[in-house]
Amino acid sequence: MRQTENIKRLIQNAKINIDPAVRKAALDQLINELHNSKTAGPVETKPNIFTTIMKSRITGIAAAAVIIAVVLSITFLDKAVTPAYAIEQTIEAYQGTGYLRFHHYPTTAAKLEKEAWIRYDENGNVDRIRINLHRGENKHTAGIWSNGITQIWISHANTLEIDESGYCTPVMLGFAERYSPKHAVEHLYKNQQEGRCRIEIQEGTHQNDPIRITARYFPGKYLTYPRGQQEVNDVLLVDPQTKLVTQIGCYIVSEERMELFGVYKDYDTQPFDPNIFDVENEVPDDAIRVVYYNVDDINNVGIDEGSLSPEETDHLLIREFFNALIAKDYDRAGLLFGGMPSDQVRARFGDIKIVDLVSIGETVESADGLPSHYPCVVEIEDNGSITHWKPRLYTGRVIPWHNIRRRRVKAVF
Repeated sequence: MRQTENIKRLIQNAKINIDPAVRKAALDQLINELHNSKTAGPVETKPNIFTTIMKSRITGIAAAAVIIAVVLSITFLDKAVTPAYAIEQTIEAYQGTGYLRFHHYPTTAAKLEKEAWIRYDENGNVDRIRINLHRGENKHTAGIWSNGITQIWISHANTLEIDESGYCTPVMLGFAERYSPKHAVEHLYKNQQEGRCRIEIQEGTHQNDPIRITARYFPGKYLTYPRGQQEVNDVLLVDPQTKLVTQIGCYIVSEERMELFGVYKDYDTQPFDPNIFDVENEVPDDAIRVVYYNVDDINNVGIDEGSLSPEETDHLLIREFFNALIAKDYDRAGLLFGGMPSDQVRARFGDIKIVDLVSIGETVESADGLPSHYPCVVEIEDNGSITHWKPRLYTGRVIPWHNIRRRRVKAVF
């Protein structure tokens, strides 16, 4: 709707007790002066319009009341039509961004510090992600995502987990969407549309004060919290000049206060070394490697715990695994190994002539952060002689991120 039409509607609906003929005349002349002012150049229009109309035949208190009402209406109308900040400004500011690096500084007892790197393709989509997690001096974990595969390098456990199933992909992409400023504003508005939160925008009183975008999540609607949790707020600070996000604060809200439990900031869009995504350069040869395979039916993988304890299930699992290798049933052995394809099972174990499983030892708990394992003794035939092979078998849940009570062989060393 044009500005003159808005003004006409405001005057017609104004609750000013004046003669209708006087009001119509004032309205017509005001709109005519506005049209003329558009072609006369950038001149201060409000005093000129006021002077012109007051010199006309329309005089008195009634006409003055119309002028005052209209001038005030124009002021508020201009603010409504041209807001100082809009989401599109921040989205546009990040157009063409190919690299992003930032930090998370915790304030809670968990003390889980994070550092993230994100690379975008030519279309602005996430191409690669790396998140480093630091919990104390000697506990470091890195998650690297690319092409639907997530690698999790747990350095203090000397373990590399490779998720080919896709279970970790929504987590990694969700992190990039929520906490990278390139997508954070869009993420908030999407959650508001889905009824997860309400958004409030507050601009500073001074020119250089940051714009404050607060997303007030309803209880149980914050993605990393289960239902029934208290309200959680994300607060974004936006530079009023560049329209770039400078930090994202995360708060837990109680009746008394808002408690900050972490801040994402130090955003840097300068290119960095792409080798940061090659975690194989950091993993030693003796690391334990666990692959979570992409399988058609998870209920065919491993063994159901049922009423057995985890240790009882593991003993049954290990016996069935070696029996499958003895029978050269690589399909069955692969399912017990978490869904490893049969050709990979054959390539890895096919040349080992297993005769019998002699024993399964008690679980060995490691004191240095390594995962526990079962020491086994296996009879194998080697050049016509029977010898003993002593592998270590690592077992665990089929999918550690879900409460599925099925156990599998994770690694053999």
